[in-house]
Amino acid sequence: MAIIDTIRIGEKLEIGKIRGNAKDLDERSTGITSQVMDVEGDVVHISKPMKFGRNYSLDIKEQVHLYFFTKDKGILKVRGEVLLSKEDPILIYGIKLMGKAKKIQRRFYFRLDITKDITITDIQNNGKIPCVTKDLSGGGLKCISKKPLHPGAPIEVNLDIEQSKISILGEIVRCIKDPVENNYELGVQFTSISDKDRNVIVSYIFQKQRELRKKGLI
Repeated sequence: MAIIDTIRIGEKLEIGKIRGNAKDLDERSTGITSQVMDVEGDVVHISKPMKFGRNYSLDIKEQVHLYFFTKDKGILKVRGEVLLSKEDPILIYGIKLMGKAKKIQRRFYFRLDITKDITITDIQNNGKIPCVTKDLSGGGLKCISKKPLHPGAPIEVNLDIEQSKISILGEIVRCIKDPVENNYELGVQFTSISDKDRNVIVSYIFQKQRELRKKGLI
């Protein structure tokens, strides 16, 4: 798959660290994000990466995985080697792409701290519970609920993102009571979500990150 033909200047990407001599990396989000600044042949120039709102440095000759979120092909992963870094006027890294891109299914994604009204349906009891998110990712979310749900409970999550109404099947993985506020923090893992809806969520998260970065908040 010729990924170089799909990369666009200004496009967001995520960087995966390759640990030791491992041939591959567990498909988990590292939270390390960046943006494509330029493309020259098989070298992609990216802005200085960020990790959870802080600058993150890469080492020359270090090998990494780059994850590109595309609308038509989903998430593409390709291996790369950090060749250079320069300040012009901001710090930019040049990464040489190595080998072919691979389409992957991610198990976890970068989480964005965001407050958003959602509705959770307890499938077993057919009860609708209004909740407010604390964070959101392409693989799940954390939210505040007035009612508890036990871990393992199957649920349906309904939320609006931009012009899209999204319905996702999920499972409660954590329920922690806050005795002061008298509510519950629920950890939700998505168990059934379409590629279209997942891409809407991922694109929305990157859009919000871009807005926060422009405001100097991250």
